[in-house]
Amino acid sequence: MRNAETELTARGEKQYQLAVQRYTHDKREFDRIHKEGSILLDWTYESVKANYYHFFIEKGLVERFEALETFSAPFAERIAQDARETYYHLNAIKKYEKKMGTW
Repeated sequence: MRNAETELTARGEKQYQLAVQRYTHDKREFDRIHKEGSILLDWTYESVKANYYHFFIEKGLVERFEALETFSAPFAERIAQDARETYYHLNAIKKYEKKMGTW
């Protein structure tokens, strides 16, 4: 025998089904994001030297990469400066090569 207090009305049944669908969707989305985050973290551990793992301890994904970015900014600036200097010197050599051809 059914208990009238535990039965759902048609509207209640619909709301329950929608809630289950929403939960299932949110759970799948969470699992997908967690899996992608794990893949990214694994790639990071493979790409970054062990000396820099301290950036990853007890930090979220965004904080990890912000810490790495902050740490690496001076190196990136130095690389850009070296590239500019090399470009300048190569252009100077090309000018001298042209002059040598006219002699």
